[in-house]
This record gives sequence, C-alpha cells and structure tokens, in this order.
Amino acid sequence: MPFSQQGLKVARPPLELRSVGNPHPPGRKPALNADHLEVLRAITQEQPRSSLDEVTRELQRRSGTVVCSATVRAALRQAGITRLRPVRQVGERAAVQGSKPLRVGDTDAHRREEGPSGLNTDLTEAEWALVADLFERPGGRGRPPQHTRKSLVDACCYVVRTGCPWRLLPKRFPPWRGVYKAFGRWALAGTFETMHDRLRQQWRDRIGRHSEPTAALIDA
Repeated sequence: MPFSQQGLKVARPPLELRSVGNPHPPGRKPALNADHLEVLRAITQEQPRSSLDEVTRELQRRSGTVVCSATVRAALRQAGITRLRPVRQVGERAAVQGSKPLRVGDTDAHRREEGPSGLNTDLTEAEWALVADLFERPGGRGRPPQHTRKSLVDACCYVVRTGCPWRLLPKRFPPWRGVYKAFGRWALAGTFETMHDRLRQQWRDRIGRHSEPTAALIDA
C-alpha cells in the first residue's frame, strides 16, 4: 500500500527487490540466541520450580547476558518451554523445593496421654519431677494431707486450661474448696510462674533450642 511522503505518492518496491542485498529481515537483533536457549533449557530442567525472576538471574550467572524477565519469558515461549501447574486436591499445600513439606501446628509431639485423673491436662511424671519441690512441704507439722500435692496441682491446671468454674470441678479431683485455697496460696507466692519457667526450659531443650528465649513479641 503506498504511503504519503511530502505530498508525493511513493510506491513500495516489490518484495523480491527489497530482499536483494539484505538477506536478514529488518529489525532489532534478538537479545538471546540459540546458545542462550540451550542454557534456558538446562536451567528449567535442573530447577523446574524456579520462578521467572530466578531463571533470569541464573541465565545471567551462567552466560553473563543481562536481560529482563520479559525477554526470558518470550524466549521460553519461543522454545516451547511452558510451566506445568500441578493439580492439587482441596486443602493440599504446595511442597517447598528441595525440602520436605513443613508441618505447622498441633502434632503428635504436642499431645500427651491421659494422666491419673483420666484427663490429658495432668502433669506428666517427668514434668512433676521438675516442679515437685515447689509444691511439696517436707517436714510439715499437722495431720497428713488427704490428697497428694500433684492431684491439687493437676486440678489447678485443669481449671486454668479449660476455664472450668471452681464449683464445677470434676469429682475425680480433690474438693474444689481445697483446690481453690491451694491455688490462691501458690499464685500469691509466684509458684506457678516458677513452674512455667521450668517447664518452658524443658520443652525448649527438647526441641533443641536455647533454654531462654532470645526475643519476644509484644501484642498491642
């Protein structure tokens, strides 16, 4: 189709005349050649889960060619390399490349077996061995106690964990009045705080962390 140039009608030369002396089509030279495409093939085969930006950086590292991610996307499309998205079931999470799926939240390691009261809020024997000296009163005078210190502590833990009213404390525990008095006495003395610190250190040692936290998050 002719076009206007300074008011004159100039016809474009035929295709066979335009191609003489100019074997290469006009336009900009491609930023990526066949060698770059082979590098891209190798990258996508070795790292199939890499993002487009990661593939672009890896291409620059291997070939020294600096191009934008849009150029790499066009080259991948030209080479027929496409990303296949896995079909996942509802609720299934994508696996992290190079590692096993990370399980976050409640696991079997956080669950405990039922204690003497038939509830899993009781302190385990290992936990009680760490904190028994805080509640026992060796050499005390008066008549022997009707209920063990551990049963009183387990009752306190049940109330704190479940929010149960004192008067509705299950019958498997000591009478609620005695538990309530013991709770008030130990809370006033800071005994539960000391117990919590010891048990926290036990759990941190168990999972391979330092016994004392190095940072804290304050929720406003």
